[in-house]
Amino acid sequence: MESNMLWVMENAHTVFPAFSVITTFMILFVIYFACLSRRKLPEEREKDHEHKHSIRDRKLRVALEQKKNIIRKKKDYNRLVKIMSKLRTKDKVELGKAPPPSRPKPTASDAAATEVAPTK
Repeated sequence: MESNMLWVMENAHTVFPAFSVITTFMILFVIYFACLSRRKLPEEREKDHEHKHSIRDRKLRVALEQKKNIIRKKKDYNRLVKIMSKLRTKDKVELGKAPPPSRPKPTASDAAATEVAPTK
């Protein structure tokens, strides 16, 4: 152990700069590949008007809003289904949290009020 430390101290003028250069290149390598593999966030994709998929998504969303059926590819159909599920909101009745509204049962007084007197 002491012999290794002596060797490092004797050759410090070459060891430490080489170590710093190697670590610098390793850090740059990691940053470069992290930037290459980074995916765009959905918000960034919607803001990017030149992006082909965002234009197709906007066309499908407009078609859905205008109630047009312009499905040409299965991929477009799947994308349309995703957009429809995002746009659709479920209320309490659909979620089963509230019972559906029911009509009150007619009573005898209601039946008497709805009877029409015969005309001559």
